[in-house]
Amino acid sequence: MSNQNFRIEAYTDNDREQILKVWEKSVLLTHDFLKPTDFEEIKTLVHRINFNDFEVYCLKKNKEIAGFIGVVERKIEMQLNFTKNSDSRHTNRLTKTTKEKNIHC
Repeated sequence: MSNQNFRIEAYTDNDREQILKVWEKSVLLTHDFLKPTDFEEIKTLVHRINFNDFEVYCLKKNKEIAGFIGVVERKIEMQLNFTKNSDSRHTNRLTKTTKEKNIHC
């Protein structure tokens, strides 16, 4: 997919459910070392996160979130993409956005 089809937007409360789905799918694809009970425990904690408490940027195509990045105290704390085979250009766009805002990777 072309980079032109994607845009980066600041998180809004309307993004919450999609972000949680992206988190879950991404973790299930990339964290195969987690036991199912560990995953469920972490998932419960993630669902309690108030994403307004820190900076979150969403990578969107149309209205669908393909990835997101979370920043706390000017430091990237989480970066997740929708699929294991996500195009690195999109991940790079999220990272570039944070660098432009003088956030440390």
